[in-house]
Amino acid sequence: MKKTFLILLVSALTVWGYVAVRVVLLWVGNTDSGHTPNVAGALPSAKMLSRSHPPLDTTFRDPFQSYLYSQKPAPVVPKLALGKAFPRVIEPPKAILNGILWGEDPVAILKQDGKTELVKKGAEIWDIKVIRIERHQVIVQKQGRQFNLSY
Repeated sequence: MKKTFLILLVSALTVWGYVAVRVVLLWVGNTDSGHTPNVAGALPSAKMLSRSHPPLDTTFRDPFQSYLYSQKPAPVVPKLALGKAFPRVIEPPKAILNGILWGEDPVAILKQDGKTELVKKGAEIWDIKVIRIERHQVIVQKQGRQFNLSY
């Protein structure tokens, strides 16, 4: 027990002694030699600490993010699979639902490019097919894709 305490005491005094010597040398600054030998773990001299450093560029930076990681990585561009075609973009129909005449066989009033048409379920007009007529909307199909026309 006494041996362990003695080893710890000597180690602590050695470390604090080293720190005290380095602090005194830092305050004195070694003005006669002008140069501190570059020893691994050595503290910088007062001359080295007095150098001005350029200011960090922190404009437009998230203040809650570390400065080292504020640069956003380059976006990853996926490689296109060879032989695969892009999916077709199907524009929604230009037709507008003007009204619905409700009865046993409901009729929808559709308008497109200044033309008005009365259509029933299953009718095809302006490259669209009427799938279903409901109370407040008409379901149409254009090039295999369904769209809702409502008012």
